[in-house]
Amino acid sequence: CEIVGLSDGPSSASDVAFRLAPRINAPGRLGDASEALFLLIETDQRKARQHAENCNDLNTRRQEVQEVVLREAREQVEAQLRQGNPEVLVTAARGWHAGVVGIVAAKLVDTYDRPAVVIALDDESGRGSARSAHDFHMYQGLQEAAPLLLRYGGHAAAAGLSVHMDQIDAVRETLCLSYRRQLGGQIPRRVTNVDATVGLEEVDERLAQEISLLEPFGIANTEPLLLSRDAEV
Repeated sequence: CEIVGLSDGPSSASDVAFRLAPRINAPGRLGDASEALFLLIETDQRKARQHAENCNDLNTRRQEVQEVVLREAREQVEAQLRQGNPEVLVTAARGWHAGVVGIVAAKLVDTYDRPAVVIALDDESGRGSARSAHDFHMYQGLQEAAPLLLRYGGHAAAAGLSVHMDQIDAVRETLCLSYRRQLGGQIPRRVTNVDATVGLEEVDERLAQEISLLEPFGIANTEPLLLSRDAEV
């Protein structure tokens, strides 16, 4: 908490989700989770701080690795979109770190508003992570692609898989076909759900304090999204 500027401890779920958890997860994402384990079980304050600093450094490294993979994955997506309009984005490359493919897949979903699979290749096969969008059932899609996969598992919204590199194009085609079977031929328009329309004069410190009483925010209790129309900058 001290290292990330939360000396008094986390005050919100966002503090945990975006400041503490990534640093605890980083060692495992890069291959060896023991640093985080040692941090959590250490009783000596000095040693604990060293483990915390190591976790923080590894998180910085994770961010650097992630940005490289994300940039290269986006380049592949842009090329795919120029060639057609795939309902499911599937990207793969050698040299990508398997520990960040899930984060990258989620970011592709955020950017392109369609399901995404990101695969880190190693020799002739690769491990990948999949994230869904809209109401596409990702696990069902992978079941249809099962003959092409070495193994897979997951649920409707997210999944993991292993695949031989020669089958990646076929997996993409199968997932796109599964998408069309499940949701029809068109990609739904991006929809933003607004909780309330407000005037800017209503958005003040008191409102912010009232909204904070609804915390903790998360998947089942998302932050309120307010809309102000005809605002002038």
